[in-house]
Amino acid sequence: MVSLHGTDWVDVLGTVEFAHSTLVSSSTKMSPFEIDTGRVARSPIGAATTRNDYAKNFAEDRRRIVAQAQQNLADAQARQRAQYNKKRANTVFTKGDFVYLATKNLPLAHAATGTSIEKDKFAPKFVGPFKIIKMINPNVAQLSLPRSMSRLHDTFNVDVLRHHVESPARFVDRPLPKVSTVDFLPGDANEDMHVIEALVRKRQRNRNTEYLVKWQGLDSSENTWEREKDIHHVWHWSSLLRSFRDSQSKNRRGRM
Repeated sequence: MVSLHGTDWVDVLGTVEFAHSTLVSSSTKMSPFEIDTGRVARSPIGAATTRNDYAKNFAEDRRRIVAQAQQNLADAQARQRAQYNKKRANTVFTKGDFVYLATKNLPLAHAATGTSIEKDKFAPKFVGPFKIIKMINPNVAQLSLPRSMSRLHDTFNVDVLRHHVESPARFVDRPLPKVSTVDFLPGDANEDMHVIEALVRKRQRNRNTEYLVKWQGLDSSENTWEREKDIHHVWHWSSLLRSFRDSQSKNRRGRM
C-alpha cells in the first residue's frame, strides 16, 4: 500500500488497518475482529447515507482502498503458502519405517567420540535411525526413542524426518549401522549420533571452503556439503584433512 500511496500513507493507514482486521483467515474462517469481539465488522462508511459528491467520493475511495489492501494481504498469504509448500517433503511415511531425526532443535552436548564439543559447536544434521511406531496423521509421526531420550516428546512433524535408505536386496539381513555416542542435555546418558567418517570432495562457494562429508554409519547417498568453519572443531579434524589430502594426491597421480 505504501508503494501505491507514497504521499498519503498517513491518510490511508487507518483504512489499511481496518482492512487487515476484517480479512477472513483461510484457517479460522473468521477475521481477527470477529475473533476478538465476536461480531462481524461493518463498514464505517456507507454510500447510501451520503448527501453530497465529496462524501460519496470519499466513501468509494475508502472502499477501494480496503478492497485493494485485502487483496494484497490475500496475495501475500498465497505466496507464503506456496513458498512453504516448496520446502515440504513429498515423501510418505508409514508405520514401521526407519527414519533419521533432524538435530536442529535438539539439545545436544557434543558430536564427537572421546571429546566434549560444546552444544553450539558442530553437530550432525540427523540422528537415528528410529522406528515409526504410529502415524498420528499424515504430517506427524510417533517414534520409538531410546530411554536416554525419554525427556523428549516422541512425536515429530515429518518435516524434521528423513527416510533411512534400506540395504540392497542382496544384503537384506545386514543390521542397521552402528553409530558413535554423544550426550544429550541435560543429564549424562549417552545416545547414538553420527560423526564424520571422511572428507570426500572440496569446493569454494560464496568465499567459503566446503567439504562433501561422509557420515559414519550412513550410506554415501547421505553425504552432505558442510562449511569448513562449521566442522573444523571436531577432535579428529587433522586426521580427516590428512586422509583427504592423501586421497587427492593419489587421484592426481592416477590421472597422470
